[in-house]
Amino acid sequence: MTTALKKKKELLTDAGRQQKEVEENINRLEIQIQGQEIKLKDLEADLEEIEKQERSKVVTGKKAGKVNVLAQVAKGRVEELRTALAEVRKERDETRSRIKELEEILSKFKVEYNPNFNDEGVKRAVRSWEEYAARGTSEGLENAARDRDLDEIVKPDDDKSGVNWEQWENEEDGCEANLGMYFACRISIVETNCNLVYQLAAYLPPSLVNFIEDKALAIRGFLEQNGILPTKDEGSASESKAVTEARDAVDAVRKSIEDLKNQVKDHKEDLDTDYGVGSIFRALKGVCIQKDAGEYTYEHCFLDQTKQIPKKGGSTARMGNFVRIGSVTIDQLNESGEIVPEERISLEYAKGQTCWNGPARSTSVVLQCGEENEILKIAEDEKCVYSMLVNTPAVCPGGEEDVHAASGRKDEL
Repeated sequence: MTTALKKKKELLTDAGRQQKEVEENINRLEIQIQGQEIKLKDLEADLEEIEKQERSKVVTGKKAGKVNVLAQVAKGRVEELRTALAEVRKERDETRSRIKELEEILSKFKVEYNPNFNDEGVKRAVRSWEEYAARGTSEGLENAARDRDLDEIVKPDDDKSGVNWEQWENEEDGCEANLGMYFACRISIVETNCNLVYQLAAYLPPSLVNFIEDKALAIRGFLEQNGILPTKDEGSASESKAVTEARDAVDAVRKSIEDLKNQVKDHKEDLDTDYGVGSIFRALKGVCIQKDAGEYTYEHCFLDQTKQIPKKGGSTARMGNFVRIGSVTIDQLNESGEIVPEERISLEYAKGQTCWNGPARSTSVVLQCGEENEILKIAEDEKCVYSMLVNTPAVCPGGEEDVHAASGRKDEL
């Protein structure tokens, strides 16, 4: 077994492993998509239910009632007071800290000063400190309890603590707090008797009230779908927090599904890509080799691109981007000294940087069997049309059958 053939078998094994990883990734992603689609259906059902509940509430349009306005003003005022309280409390704590520090200094002064030192000013200071210390301090359980109360007060309001402002900001006035009566008020010929209609609901059986509300909701939905009445989004300045959160959850899962499907699409396109016999060039994709020639260093990255890099500075010229695996026929001398045509595998690169007053650069990389990946020769056959002769074990004859047989035995195990 030659060294080149051994390296080719290693490339085939590596390519098979990479291809299997792609297939496993596709299976894993498709399972994730199925799970996300089930989750999406549940979230869409939740969103529909929440929207239905919200539509059953009052829809008064953009004009807020007195309770709403009062709640908004009160909320702003409470936030101002809460902020001020937090700032004052911070200043108090800083003052307490400074007082404690000063008391420690004076205590140390009282202990360490010389009582035999005849300085009336010092003695008066010590006596004043003793009187101050004898009075004690108000610190204790009472202040600890007050601090706990302050901790609760400065917490933000929500539906679990403090005031649920959202409830009051969405509170509706009058008969519009009842969907069935709201609909009756809207479509009643005698709109001035809206309050009277609302009061009549108190005398109707609960089953009849529920029936009227269900029918009113169905009719309103029909009118909204046909553009006769504005939808809630069109008729109100904002939607409730519950609807927003439910819709955001649905959108997030939809985006996740879209991303997963794009990944599956990319992997499937990769599987459909021609990587040669046994997908051997999959193992070489992105592997780069270089060769110095004159004032330039030429670089070939398998199935990626070719470059021309100046040695003395300047910009690198992209000689082409990978397009396909092809074949070319070249004339070769056989053992008898005769010139015979020989077909070889080529890697075609096109749409490189445009030459000055010329076409876009392109490169045809002709491959021949060799132990190492190596650029042997570079030529400019025409203006901005290049060719490379490259050695690689990937095109050496044989090896595919042995790798496939070994892979089959491994799968059986």
